[in-house]
Amino acid sequence: MAERKKGRFNIIDGIVVLVIVVIIAGAVYKFHGLDKTSKNVNMQTVTYQMKIEALRDYVFNNIKVGDTVYDYTSNNAIGTITNIEWDDAVRALYTKDGRTVAAPVENRYDVIITIEAQATENNGMYSVNKVYDLCMNSKREIYTKYIDCTAKITSISAENN
Repeated sequence: MAERKKGRFNIIDGIVVLVIVVIIAGAVYKFHGLDKTSKNVNMQTVTYQMKIEALRDYVFNNIKVGDTVYDYTSNNAIGTITNIEWDDAVRALYTKDGRTVAAPVENRYDVIITIEAQATENNGMYSVNKVYDLCMNSKREIYTKYIDCTAKITSISAENN
């Protein structure tokens, strides 16, 4: 019968030692190498404007100051309408002589709604409800209790606390 030698290092022992070293290195990285997430999040009031182009007149009449605006994809509230500005909608019209002119569109309005929301700020970027990032010139699907449409963020400003 073959006698087993004690204290001999084999491949299984090497794998076990390697796994232990990897676990220790991962724990050290997690607790000491990663940046800590700030637990104190300062909420601030952010006011931003969204432009809705060529909104039909009957839909325009259903936009009201005080209505809550929701993001279509996440169904989260993204603020409250504080002001509504409008102008007659115009579109490019090409004439026979090659000119481009702004022509009015009947029964349509370009609407700018001002929305106020509580947001967090991280490196100059604002986020409402931690999921809705406010980005200039981004088009978003939004809705209120009476309308749904596509709107483009045209301005963002924050109150300094």
